[in-house]
Amino acid sequence: MKHLHHSFFLLLVCSLSHSNIQAETSVPIPPGPLDLQTCFELAVLHSETLGLKEEDIRIAQARYWQAIGSVLPKVHVLASETLQNNPGSFSSGSATTSTDVLDGGASGGSRKDRFTSRLNVKQPIFSGFRESSTAAAYEANIEAQKHQKRRNLQLLYLDVADVFYQILMYEDDIRLLGDIRSAIEERVAELEKRVRLGKSRSGELLMARSELADSLVTIEQVRGLLDASSELMSFLTGIRLSPFKLKDAQTLPGTEALEFYLSRTGERPDILAAIQNERSAHRQLSAAKGEHWPTISAEGNYYLHENPVSKREWNILLTVDLPLFEGGLIEARVSERKAQVRSSQLSLEQLRRTADKDVRTAYSNFLASAAQMARLQEAEKVADENCRVQTEDYKLGVASNLDVLEAMKQLYDTRRRLLGMEMDTRVDLIRLHVSAGMIQK
Repeated sequence: MKHLHHSFFLLLVCSLSHSNIQAETSVPIPPGPLDLQTCFELAVLHSETLGLKEEDIRIAQARYWQAIGSVLPKVHVLASETLQNNPGSFSSGSATTSTDVLDGGASGGSRKDRFTSRLNVKQPIFSGFRESSTAAAYEANIEAQKHQKRRNLQLLYLDVADVFYQILMYEDDIRLLGDIRSAIEERVAELEKRVRLGKSRSGELLMARSELADSLVTIEQVRGLLDASSELMSFLTGIRLSPFKLKDAQTLPGTEALEFYLSRTGERPDILAAIQNERSAHRQLSAAKGEHWPTISAEGNYYLHENPVSKREWNILLTVDLPLFEGGLIEARVSERKAQVRSSQLSLEQLRRTADKDVRTAYSNFLASAAQMARLQEAEKVADENCRVQTEDYKLGVASNLDVLEAMKQLYDTRRRLLGMEMDTRVDLIRLHVSAGMIQK
């Protein structure tokens, strides 16, 4: 069966032994065996990847509202008190700031201190549409993160399904190997009697015992794989499977023509996310180009209280900032954004071609698995009939014990291959739908 390598399982078991996963979950687990959907829902709640993606969405939303907030007026209540050691507010040679202009400039007087409280309002009027472009970029980023989360859900569903059917296959394989062991044990018991009666050779008995020992080794190997798969499912779902059993109650999706799946790849969440990332890059490029434009802003004050008392009540300051030379920083940022736009376009094109390749490969694998399963079903019938005939011929003295053992081995090997191929076909069908982005989880 096309699964993870044994070395990966060993590394996983080692990592789990250090992490000490506990069976603590806030999810109500239904009584009885767990189906694929229940395991998937448990995996969703215990997936750090999905949790990180949810935080990415919140970060993008916060940046969007920051961009929106930058175009809204800023209202503050300001209070200032000036303490001086000589008459007169400022000397004629002191620098003048925008606050000085709004305060009416420096004024002489005999007082050594001054207190002012005012309502200050700042409003950006024009900035080359940078804020609107930035807000649109973050809005596209929000949609991209949401689409990517949907894709992560689909991939998690595939991972859970893969492990789910691994466990079912290994459990059925152990039961099938148990049948093989029982059948060989019956052959050994019968041969022991025949050897004592002189009707069979000791070599035939040793051959049967060798087959029995080999079946016991295989059982232990499969049991080890089952334990590793159970640990992986525990890692995904956050619960121990020891008190639970799995059941295959999942209705598999139907099959369509290849062209149908290829037509659906454009709706894959990761492709939709890449489209939104491209839009975000274009908006960020527009925001960078907007830095060449002048920035116009207005600032006003309404004076609530002044000491010494003044007759002024309000003032307004209009500011125009036109960048003439900044050492090439603006053009460098524009060049960076252009490169990011091109990069996003290439990533989108690559993803589209990859999605097309994934669907074609998954479709071919599914057809191959289904064809092999059909052939193995026919081979299983033939092997079963051959085993029955060899057993009857052995009783008649026509066939040897070696012929019976070989027929039994061929029958059970075929059944094991058929079992693995049935699980492969189920997983390949799910992988086909996930490749086309058709599983809405």
